[in-house]
Amino acid sequence: MLAVLIRLFRSLPLALLLALLPMAAAQAQTGAFSLPGIGDLEKQLSGDGGESGDGGDGAADTADENPEREELQQTLTLRREIDSNREQIDTLSDRRRQAPVDRNRLQEQLAKARQDAELDWRARYQDLSLAALVEELGQQLEALEENQQTLAKVSGELTRAQTLPERAQNTISDSLARTDEIRRRLNQENDTLSEAETTRLRTELAALETRIELRNQELSVASTLEELARLRKRVLEAQTEVIQTRLDVLQPMINERRGESLSAEIGDDQLDLPESLASHPLLDTARQRNEAVRDQLKDTASDVNNLIREVINAETQLDRARSLSSTVNDQIEMLDGSLLLSRILYEQQKSLPQFTPREGLDKQITEARLAQFDIRQTLQELENRDLKLPEDSGLDDQQKAQLRDGLQRLIDNRVDLLNQLDQELGRKLNILVRLNLSQEQLDKLTRNLHDIISEQTFWMPSTQPLSLA
Repeated sequence: MLAVLIRLFRSLPLALLLALLPMAAAQAQTGAFSLPGIGDLEKQLSGDGGESGDGGDGAADTADENPEREELQQTLTLRREIDSNREQIDTLSDRRRQAPVDRNRLQEQLAKARQDAELDWRARYQDLSLAALVEELGQQLEALEENQQTLAKVSGELTRAQTLPERAQNTISDSLARTDEIRRRLNQENDTLSEAETTRLRTELAALETRIELRNQELSVASTLEELARLRKRVLEAQTEVIQTRLDVLQPMINERRGESLSAEIGDDQLDLPESLASHPLLDTARQRNEAVRDQLKDTASDVNNLIREVINAETQLDRARSLSSTVNDQIEMLDGSLLLSRILYEQQKSLPQFTPREGLDKQITEARLAQFDIRQTLQELENRDLKLPEDSGLDDQQKAQLRDGLQRLIDNRVDLLNQLDQELGRKLNILVRLNLSQEQLDKLTRNLHDIISEQTFWMPSTQPLSLA
């Protein structure tokens, strides 16, 4: 679509050439003019501020009392724009020259992503330790988040490119009109203009020239950059699929290894006690409590891993919705009432985020907070607990000492498990809150976007007049 729009825009070369004639005249008129330097302007402003006693920050307060200072400030702003526009023009030229290299690099990345999609990732991860698997999971989650953010940015760039011809045409048209206005003023009021005003106006002419040149440069490289952006989007989508595949392998493996690790820790609950004490009810109860904490820890860690992927997905969708919202507003402003806007918004409506929110997040957040509160209460009780055995235990002093030592060891194991669980619940709670906020924002933004697009397409003019026949 962008290529079509650019061709339509380029179908008006004569009008543009005619419109550029006044600017050529203005350039001839100011040919001997030398742009003031940014440093010189800053020094003049600083000097004026010092003389007024307000310092360099007093420009806004003294603008009305010192018109020349206001002219200097405007000249400085225009001078900075000239440098900025020239820098962007050079960047676009570099990107055009670099395009073949970038295209080859992206094609190589796409080919590699497709190869990686065919690999047996479970076999590759099989020999890694639990710690190494967890580290790899973290790296892949970071890669997924980065990829999703970049993908949202590229998608936004492609969407905004649709209105580039209109934006360029408006900028060029406005700049040419302003050029005519400045040229007439320089010709007709030259004797009444102060030196500062003349410098500002001629600097503005140069700024307008670079502004037009920048827009023309953007149009000239638009098709190339759009092609690269589409290729980059394909690369990011392919890489994201590979990351998702690796995560699908890593998470079950981590759960398995963690289960094996926790099962191995059960051996820590096996005590070297006489057979008469090994199955004592107090010890059995302590072991059951430890096992319950291990199960809860394993389930919570699994929940955290799943929630991380959900929150990344929600935040990615939110970034896309924000980008789309900004783009839609720009498109409506540029193309209001046109058939092209109708077609673009129709496509935008199909690209609205398709997101199924997790239900009951408020309840899960409350439950996580209560669980964490209970755990901390239990930890405090265990730390302050004075371990006493029933008086009627029927055990001699040696057996009581052995039983007390065994119970203390099981309690120490439980404290360690509860501390781990407290940390995992803290992570889960933070992610749930983050997910809940993202979902609320996404729902609100998506509804607003849907309403805006529906309203615009409802009032869009028909391509064909109604027939009364």
